[in-house]
Amino acid sequence: MIPLREYLPLRRPPVVTWALILINVFVYIYFFGVAISPTDAQFAQVQQYMVVPAEIAQGHHLDTLITAMFLHANILHIGGNMLFLHVFGNNVEDALGRVKYLFFYLACGVVAGLAQSFVDPTSTVPSLGASGAIAGVLAAFMVMYPRAQIETLALFGFIPLFFKLPALIFIGIWIVLQFVSGIAQFGLSTQVAQGGVGYFAHIGGFLSGLVLLYAIRPRPHETWN
Repeated sequence: MIPLREYLPLRRPPVVTWALILINVFVYIYFFGVAISPTDAQFAQVQQYMVVPAEIAQGHHLDTLITAMFLHANILHIGGNMLFLHVFGNNVEDALGRVKYLFFYLACGVVAGLAQSFVDPTSTVPSLGASGAIAGVLAAFMVMYPRAQIETLALFGFIPLFFKLPALIFIGIWIVLQFVSGIAQFGLSTQVAQGGVGYFAHIGGFLSGLVLLYAIRPRPHETWN
């Protein structure tokens, strides 16, 4: 399922969300140009900025927990992540305030990187992407706006279907799939992430989003139908 938009009003422009999207796009273009999928040589340029679980477990290169969340593997990777951030980040920023929202986003991304490293601390497979941080944003949106309607696209073969789902259902399905896929992936290899999706980063980011949301105590917000 692909989220296309939500229908909640904003009190102020979501400048932090826009800035995060622009930074991610700029970084991708800076390293890879407009390549749909970077070459091995291009990818080698950014490996030093990726999270490597074995290094994190030894306390090395902890700065990659930040830098990795601004890197993406290909056009589809960054396109999907930025779409989710655009749809769900606006209202979370509006509710938390810009400074708290930026802290929240970065903190969720860091915890996501730690979670992916924790499940296999001997892995030398690097990981990258903003999806862990965005998972925290999804958690916050689900809690604050569970009844918000999400315009959704689902593809059944070549047939596109458009419909609306409450945020609680859309995001609930998403996180359940992450848990199921993560457990299945964990059973496939002693190294959890063999170049695939970092499901445990998604789970870690989502759970940290739930905890941090209450810790930073956002202003009371009504939910929307």
